[in-house]
Amino acid sequence: MRSLFITGATVIPVPAGDDAPLPSAMDIESYIERLESILNQHDFFETWSVQNIEVFENISTVISTYEARANINDAEPLKRGINLIHLYKDGKRWKFVNMLWKDNTSYK
Repeated sequence: MRSLFITGATVIPVPAGDDAPLPSAMDIESYIERLESILNQHDFFETWSVQNIEVFENISTVISTYEARANINDAEPLKRGINLIHLYKDGKRWKFVNMLWKDNTSYK
């Protein structure tokens, strides 16, 4: 996962609810630390449903809706949501600069 992000990249999960605290950015190491024990115990599969990608030279913005499942073969997703992603091409490959996402709290 570390290789997918530039140095200094941020990930920003948006808390659910109207009275939720403001989103808080994390670096990739903090994000990995936060999820490592959970993902070591539970499978997690995310698939993109719809994508809108805009590219200008070596920068890109991706807006994608997603579905998440505990088992890849589950008929119904655990949750759905949206990702807002900025990417930078370093001459060889695209890397994440930041990623902001929110689960759809009205789903189910």
